[in-house]
Amino acid sequence: MRSTRSCLVLFSALVIVGCSKDPADGGDDAADLESSDGADTTGDGGTETETGTDSGTETETGTDTAPPPACETLDEAACEAREDCARFGGTPISEALDCTEAPRFAICLDIEAVCNQAEVNYLDPEGQCWWFTAGCIFGVEGWQSNSPQCPDKDVFDMLPACG
Repeated sequence: MRSTRSCLVLFSALVIVGCSKDPADGGDDAADLESSDGADTTGDGGTETETGTDSGTETETGTDTAPPPACETLDEAACEAREDCARFGGTPISEALDCTEAPRFAICLDIEAVCNQAEVNYLDPEGQCWWFTAGCIFGVEGWQSNSPQCPDKDVFDMLPACG
């Protein structure tokens, strides 16, 4: 009975104090994992994993797998920087629909956007009318082609330049 108690006491002491590392197993240089609560644990897998309560489990892999934002969401500078996107310009029409403003950047489109040579008007998401010499914005959310709120080709051709 006495030897059983001695073994239990010895085992408990080892658990409380912990065992020292054997220098042959890599020492303290083994992969250290840190949980989001700050507790350090040691592993031998070589990957870094962070677990949090608000976002689940996140593993660092060194690569970004998220797709880039759609071309249609980019401003002119960001569009210019992307090889897979193309700037698309048009002629805005004044709010009063009585003159045309200087042509300028309207939207960024995927470089592979299907365009036709038809002159077409579009109403943009903010309610401004635009005139384009090629129809390329088909299906872009918020842009309405051949909107009745915008002048047709015959009226557009008669509009003077603003200013």
